[in-house]
Amino acid sequence: MGIKKCDDSAIYLFSLDGKANITEADELATALRNALGSESPSIHLDLENVTELDVSFLQLLLSFGLSLAVQARTLAIRPLPAGHIVTETARLLGIDLSRYLSKETIAQ
Repeated sequence: MGIKKCDDSAIYLFSLDGKANITEADELATALRNALGSESPSIHLDLENVTELDVSFLQLLLSFGLSLAVQARTLAIRPLPAGHIVTETARLLGIDLSRYLSKETIAQ
């Protein structure tokens, strides 16, 4: 899994590409902890280039979203194409990501 980040005072954006599964969980958890430690009020994830995922990734994502909410901060997942593996896998597992799916496009 590749992780790229862009941190400014208003938005902390990072994008993931490739696999997002149990074998990548430590790297992803570290990236999420770093984002949680930032002072940005809004954390944005670009998951468009994720090609494989499992439930461990979705569990980390939901836990991260709840941790941000406790701090009165937000998580926004950048818009994904219809049928994307992230939204389809979540749907098949009965996980509702709609509260995190961003309606707006953010310039990179």
